[in-house]
This record gives sequence, C-alpha cells and structure tokens, in this order.
Amino acid sequence: MGATVLYAIVAEILVDTVDVVLDNYAIGPKFLGITLFALVPNTTEFLNAISFAMNGNIALSMEIGSAYALQVCLLQIPALVLFSALYPIEPTGENLDPIHWTFSLLFPQWDMVTVILCVFLLSYMYGEGKSNYFKGSILLLTYLVVVVGFYYSSFTDGFADMNTSRFDTLGSDGVWKTYKTIGRGANAPAYEIGVDI
Repeated sequence: MGATVLYAIVAEILVDTVDVVLDNYAIGPKFLGITLFALVPNTTEFLNAISFAMNGNIALSMEIGSAYALQVCLLQIPALVLFSALYPIEPTGENLDPIHWTFSLLFPQWDMVTVILCVFLLSYMYGEGKSNYFKGSILLLTYLVVVVGFYYSSFTDGFADMNTSRFDTLGSDGVWKTYKTIGRGANAPAYEIGVDI
C-alpha cells in the first residue's frame, strides 16, 4: 500500500513537470510520451523480462512485453474513449477544434504507420517463438526510427499556424502555393488554388 501511494506521488510530480518541459523546450508531447512515459514507468517490467530471457525463459519474457500492449489496447484506450464521451471538456479560447478536446481515435498518418509497423514486428517476433541478437537489433533500431520520426513529426504542427498544408510548395517568388488534383489517380492533372485557367 505504501509503495502504491509513493508511486502515485511520483507520477503526480512527473505529470506536473511535463507542462514546464513542453513550454521551455522544443519537444513535442508525443515524443515525450514515447520516450519518457513509455520507458520510466515500465522499467521494472523490462528488467524482469531481461532477467527471464537471460535465464532461458524466452516465452515468459516475450509475454511480459505483449501483455502490457494488450492491456493498453483492451482496457486503457476503451476507458479513455468512454471517459471522453461521458465527460467532455468544454474548450476555452480560440482553439475550438474537437480533435484537441476529445479522445476520438482519429490519429495522424505517422501514428498509424507506427501502429502498423509495431503489429507487424510483434507478429514476426511471435511467429517462430524464439529470439536472437538479429531480432533484438531489429527491435532496437525500429524503436530508434520511431522515436526520431515522432521527434521530427512535431515540427510539422507549426504549418497549421501559417495557413499552409504540409503538401504546399514554396514557389520561386517566395510564396506558398497549394495544388489540387482532379480525381484520385497519381497521374491526374494538378491545378494551383486561386489561379484561373
């Protein structure tokens, strides 16, 4: 009981300092979540999984990692969606977009790429039921690529403040230009927005 109370106090301190870090450093909240919040609370689980793997119990070691992912998918995410639906937060200020105030399961492209990649890697790891240094290095390098991707994906959020899209191009005159295509094909003709033909 005492350890649970102490852990709750430490978690509250960690959550209170997140806003200070996000305001003072050029770090996105997703990058902070995938590094600090994904690693720090689960350190004991990771150490147990490593010790079980070193003792030859690979199946239990892999089960520790996948059980946490299943807990998030089957319990935490549905609970967050239900809480967001039952107790909506009333937006204040100029940002009235509901995507910022509700948990609606509408994810950006990089988040979906990451989820698909992780599902593929989990099924690849479980396919043979054994592990080696090659598979471990694939997992570590994939985590590094995902972390770097989340770090750089936070820089594209600033384009929304300039009334531009990430697909806009900068013309030779220094003005952003937006192009749209007719149809869904990749070979469809492109037309510049705001220019009569």
